[in-house]
Amino acid sequence: MPNDTRKNFGVRLPSRLIAAIEARATTTGRSKTQVVESALGAYLGMGTPTEGQDVEQRLTEIEQRLTEIEQRLTPSTQKRSTAVEQRITRNAQQRLTPPDAPEPTAVSNAEIPAAGEGVYTGDALILAGAPITEAQAKSKNRDRDMMQVTGLKSGPWLEAQGWVLLKARWHPPK
Repeated sequence: MPNDTRKNFGVRLPSRLIAAIEARATTTGRSKTQVVESALGAYLGMGTPTEGQDVEQRLTEIEQRLTEIEQRLTPSTQKRSTAVEQRITRNAQQRLTPPDAPEPTAVSNAEIPAAGEGVYTGDALILAGAPITEAQAKSKNRDRDMMQVTGLKSGPWLEAQGWVLLKARWHPPK
């Protein structure tokens, strides 16, 4: 069909068919002529004009449509992710500075490090008064538990409390 010469052919159609052709053209990004050619070709068993089109041309059209869709989606996606980030930050700040945070309990198996020594993450969380249980602080899932409660993993939470990580051990604030 692409090699055929084109001729005009006037047809009277009911308004519902014209509306359907226009709707299809709008949703597919094709012209009304392309929609009608495709439909008539398929109906008459002659194939569609796209069958004879160069693969590169079809790929270019698809890429252009994809770019348009991405441009439409990007602003709303960015707004949504920014809002989520702001909410996480706000929640983390509220949880890091509770109005009347209880002091860490002295009843704990974690020992206060001597000068120059440090403690591992679980003990540091216990000593710093992290809002999780001692068992959670000592478990492998402590980061998950901290994320659920504070919105931060163990390391960033300890740093926000003034603790310093040196050679894989945490040192309390001075």
